[in-house]
Amino acid sequence: MKKKGYFNCNLGKFENLKSKQLAILSVPTITHYKNKKDYCSSAPKILRKESQKLSKRVGSWDFDTNSIFLKKLSNIVDTGNFTLSRKPSKDRAKLTKTIKEIVKKKNKFLVIGGDDSVAIPAIAGLEPLSKLYIVQIDAHLDWINKLYGEKFGRSNVMRRASEMKWVKGMTQIGLRGMGTSKSKDFSDAKKWGSKIITDQKMTNLSAKEMLKSIPKNSYIYLTLDLDGLNPKEFPAVETRSPGGPGVSKIVEIIMEISKNKKFIGANVLEFAPKKDINNLSLNAAIRLIALLVQVLNR
Repeated sequence: MKKKGYFNCNLGKFENLKSKQLAILSVPTITHYKNKKDYCSSAPKILRKESQKLSKRVGSWDFDTNSIFLKKLSNIVDTGNFTLSRKPSKDRAKLTKTIKEIVKKKNKFLVIGGDDSVAIPAIAGLEPLSKLYIVQIDAHLDWINKLYGEKFGRSNVMRRASEMKWVKGMTQIGLRGMGTSKSKDFSDAKKWGSKIITDQKMTNLSAKEMLKSIPKNSYIYLTLDLDGLNPKEFPAVETRSPGGPGVSKIVEIIMEISKNKKFIGANVLEFAPKKDINNLSLNAAIRLIALLVQVLNR
C-alpha cells in the first residue's frame, strides 16, 4: 500500500514540487539547549498519523473557512521527515537551503515541528522574499541573545529574526506572565520596532485591529508557538502559561492573515505529546494545522 502524508496527501521530495503546490515539512527539534529535555521531536510523526483520520472529512463543509474541506488535496505534498545529522549548525543550514528553494519556486509551505528553534532557519530561508513581516503567537518574547550558551534555541527566535535584513517588521501576540527574558530584551524589541500585543491587550481587540500595522506589500510568515494558547485548551507544552488566547481566537487571527495573498507560510511548533491530557492538545493542533493547510492551499 502506498504511504500517504498529512491528511493522506501525497509524499514527495521538495525538489520535485510543481508550481503553486503547498509543501509540508516535518522538522524535529534542531537546536537543543544543553541539559534540557526535548519534548517536541516526536510531534510531527504523531500529528501525521492523527491527521490521516481526517481523510473521511474531505469534501465536508468547514465553517471556519466557509469552504469545502481540502478541496485541492492533490495540490498538497508532504515532503516527509527532515533528517537531522545531530550537528545543529549543519541542520539549520540544510533547512534554510530547503526553504529558499521552495520559495524561489513560488511555492507556499507549512513547517510542523519540533520546538521553536526550528523557526530560526525557516525564517532565514525566506531571504529571497526581501520584504517579510512576521506574526508570532507565543506566550514568550523570545528576544534573548544567548541562553545556556546557545544563540539559536527556542528563546532566541525573534532576536535572530530581527537581525535578518529581509525581516522588516513583526507583531508578537499573546505574551504574558514571566519567562527568562530580561527588561533589556523587552526594551530591545521595542526599540527595533516590534509591535507587542500582550494577552491583556488582545482581550478587547479583533484580529483585524491586531494586524492592521502589516504593510500591504509585505510577505507574511506566521510562527505559531503552541504554548501561546491557553493551557485549558492546549496543555501539551513544556511551559504552561496561565491565560492566553483559545483556539477560536487563533482561528480568527489565521483567517485574517489569510486575506493577504502574500501569506507565504507558517510553522506550528512546541507540541509536547507526552504532556497531553485526553488528546485535548492533539485535537486542537490537528484543527489548526488543517486550517493552515486549507488557507495556504487556496
